[in-house]
Amino acid sequence: MKKSWKYVLSALLVVLFASCIFCGCEVKTVQSGSSGNSSGNSNGGNGSGGQNQQTGPKVEFASGSGTASDPYVISQAYQWTNVGNHLSSCFVLSADLNLGDIQNLKPIGNSTAPFTGTLDGKNHKIHSAVISTTKNCGLFGVIGGGTVKNLKFSDSRITTTGNPSEGLGGIAGQIKMGALVENCHLENISGSTCISGEAGGIIGIVSSASKVRYCSTKASIKTESNMNHIGGLFGKMEGGSVDACWGVVSASFSSGVWHESGGIVSDFIGGKITNVYAEVTFGQLDGGIAHTSEGGCCTEFGLCFNGASSKSVPLYYEKAVAVKDTTSRYYNSTTIETANAILDSAEWSDNPLWKKGRLHPELVSYEEYLAVVGEAE
Repeated sequence: MKKSWKYVLSALLVVLFASCIFCGCEVKTVQSGSSGNSSGNSNGGNGSGGQNQQTGPKVEFASGSGTASDPYVISQAYQWTNVGNHLSSCFVLSADLNLGDIQNLKPIGNSTAPFTGTLDGKNHKIHSAVISTTKNCGLFGVIGGGTVKNLKFSDSRITTTGNPSEGLGGIAGQIKMGALVENCHLENISGSTCISGEAGGIIGIVSSASKVRYCSTKASIKTESNMNHIGGLFGKMEGGSVDACWGVVSASFSSGVWHESGGIVSDFIGGKITNVYAEVTFGQLDGGIAHTSEGGCCTEFGLCFNGASSKSVPLYYEKAVAVKDTTSRYYNSTTIETANAILDSAEWSDNPLWKKGRLHPELVSYEEYLAVVGEAE
């Protein structure tokens, strides 16, 4: 009897040992470096090409229903192309997006079907895109009444090929119908435009009560034909308002043809421009702040200036100046060596939006800006 119990006990130990081996094999199937979560994705959104890698079936968006309270979440590069199927919806980015592998990439929204929704980039970066279309080119083609905010866009090329090509800009070719673009920052953007284009480092055309707040650009623009309007920040303004924007922009022009250019905006029809600056290197510069062929326009410039490194056009400082005609107009100026001294003057010493920079006054941080002017509407 005692011997039979020994046999039973031995059999149980064999079964238990086999079970441990089986469990151990299962544990070893978890790959080294895995986060251990149920999604199976590895997060590498580091701004230099890394982002969440898709391991399962592709889904249109990571989550969400597209409403303001439950926006579509974009976590993969391929999901960016699905935004164009939901132009009136709300979106947020949850990772940086490398669009370099997407072929025939088009801007989001156009003249007949503009983007009317909301995109909150959550300060993530979209990069390495090659975008081409016939008219209104940028990361977005046309934003009509929509909102784009808290976004970075870098290391990308945008090209218009149509005739006329309308607007070309890093964030959008055109914004209209009360659109809002805020806290968007561009770096290493190259643009190319054809005949009759309105090109700017941030946005090509600003119109109809649209707003641009606290945006910047580092860009280069090239013309392939004639009849172009190129501005350091905006190609054309025909209404709306711009506040707290800046850029470093270079532009090369086709030789022997007709162009118009301005340090801040080229074709100025109307609107309000305050607290902006641009450092431009233009082969042809017609107006330090603005050049327009329309005449008779009126705006309010507040501490706007442009430093042109290729032409002897000085910096510009004006506060609440009504401008009747900005065509090739030169205002009171100061040299770049003494530019910061403007903030010591009685007129500007109490201005909370500006601080002294390395060569000239610079805007305060976005958080400080919001503390002064308040949240966007």
